[in-house]
Amino acid sequence: MKKFNSIAHFGGRFIAGVLCILPYAAYTSEISDFQPYLYTDVFARSEPISVMNTIHGWKGEHQRGEKQYIYSWFETGAKLDNWGLGVLYRRDYALNFSGDTSELYGSIRNDEDLQTGRTYDVDLKAHAITAKGLRISWENKWQPSFKTTLGLSFLQSNYLIEGQLHGTASATDTKEYEYNANVDYAYSDDLLFDRELTEQLTGYGGALDFSFDWQPTEQWHNHTEVKDLFAAIWWKNAPYTQAVAYSDRQHTSSSGYTTWAPLISGTEKNYSTYRQTLPLRFDTQWIYQPNNWQYGAGLQYQFKDYVPRFGIGQQVGNWQVFAWYRPIDQSIELTTNWNKLELGFGMDNMRWDDAKFIHIRMSYAY
Repeated sequence: MKKFNSIAHFGGRFIAGVLCILPYAAYTSEISDFQPYLYTDVFARSEPISVMNTIHGWKGEHQRGEKQYIYSWFETGAKLDNWGLGVLYRRDYALNFSGDTSELYGSIRNDEDLQTGRTYDVDLKAHAITAKGLRISWENKWQPSFKTTLGLSFLQSNYLIEGQLHGTASATDTKEYEYNANVDYAYSDDLLFDRELTEQLTGYGGALDFSFDWQPTEQWHNHTEVKDLFAAIWWKNAPYTQAVAYSDRQHTSSSGYTTWAPLISGTEKNYSTYRQTLPLRFDTQWIYQPNNWQYGAGLQYQFKDYVPRFGIGQQVGNWQVFAWYRPIDQSIELTTNWNKLELGFGMDNMRWDDAKFIHIRMSYAY
């Protein structure tokens, strides 16, 4: 308890100190020295079902898959000399599961017949946060060919999902199944067992990010971003469940499925202090430019998922257009840069509702 409060108080004192310094910085600097900036990045990838159908309750065409995640980052603020200060809002939602898990859940949600006698291996890991806060950044150009940016975010969150579920489910009829699963997860909203919570949960934490631009030769350029290099949120009195859940007390739903109000044998309590680690993400790309044409290759990593890309583009003066192809999703992404403005959009399907990959990126002077 003491450790949690000290972290929260330190974050509050730091933010208050920064806000006190800003009027002095504004007084001693010309208004024209301030550079406003904006950055937003939304990345969604779902293997078993489209992104929009995921949001709408897994209703629609589906297949076996093992990954599903959406992350979004919105930040705006101002820079002065090498320093920047902005307000930040971010949301992370990630599921890693077995193919059997996605197949079973998709069949139930879409009222499809199960294969009688089949046993499904149920395996699910979940991570989710919604957070807001402040981010302070420091940019330094060590030499003409090498520039780094270091960012530190102070976060407040009120949404927590972190944990895993392992077990089996057996189809006893085309519309009936039984299950037995080990559950270990912390949460701000009990999505599995509807445990009634009386208090709103609040967590405080921080995250370190790092990026660099490197031009080893006149033709080659590398840009790399690392998010959540060291990142965690500490939760006070976080609810958790560590138990074995098994089917009992059956009833038939409106879709005709026999569903179960689970029995739980284990623990439902609250952590005095719970530390949620935010998983590392990175994005790196190389650009080769022998003339006005550019050729590139890149790799993203997030939530245990590697997503490569290859591209070609052209630069004329301060204007650049680039087309990226992501072979895993067979998607095309177009980006354009002009002076300090960058816009990017990509999907794997011409229909928004059927897309399993969506990427939207916009930045100005970031």
